[in-house]
Amino acid sequence: MDKPMHLHSSFKSLTDKELIELYKQVKAIQDIERDFIELLEEEFKHRDLLPLIDSK
Repeated sequence: MDKPMHLHSSFKSLTDKELIELYKQVKAIQDIERDFIELLEEEFKHRDLLPLIDSK
């Protein structure tokens, strides 16, 4: 996955506290996304749809 390097310069203007808070928020979003994907995959398996998404 390509990293949005243009955002890197935006981080420089953040205080340490702001940067830490941003990191925590992004990690929380990532955790939610991971859990959601796992739930979707379980439903796909239940419906036997997993082969349809694995082929893409």
